[in-house]
Amino acid sequence: MSSIDLDPFQELLAEPNQDSYQQVLELLLEELFAERGCMWLERENAFIYSGDEELRKEFPFSRQAVDAVLDQGRSFISYNAEQDERLRPSGSIKMHNVRSCLCAACKDEDGKVLVLAYFDNSMSSGNFSEQDLESLKTVLSLVPGASPVKV
Repeated sequence: MSSIDLDPFQELLAEPNQDSYQQVLELLLEELFAERGCMWLERENAFIYSGDEELRKEFPFSRQAVDAVLDQGRSFISYNAEQDERLRPSGSIKMHNVRSCLCAACKDEDGKVLVLAYFDNSMSSGNFSEQDLESLKTVLSLVPGASPVKV
């Protein structure tokens, strides 16, 4: 994702609701070439998902990646989940053959998470780049009242 067109994201997030977040998720899936993605919307107390519906019930996201973002306040990218020492070999990433994943969040001025976004794929290692992470954080920074989580 060398240069992302922010216009559609700005329009969708001008006055966000669950439908516009779903559209943002779909656009990001396309831009990032991800197999699956999900977003946790804290204000709405809602979880939205796109991808393999069979996996949705058992594995909506990597808890290890999400915990890294929530606990450490940092974005998370794994280029090769099989060899990433931060990911436990018995974790859900290994069980579901995830090759690479990307996770970021945006917080309000009080440091509370507004939106958390997670994407992965099992197609190949190295699917995501630092540019993808920066683009994801830029999109999340468009959420009203948000500031992106640092890398």
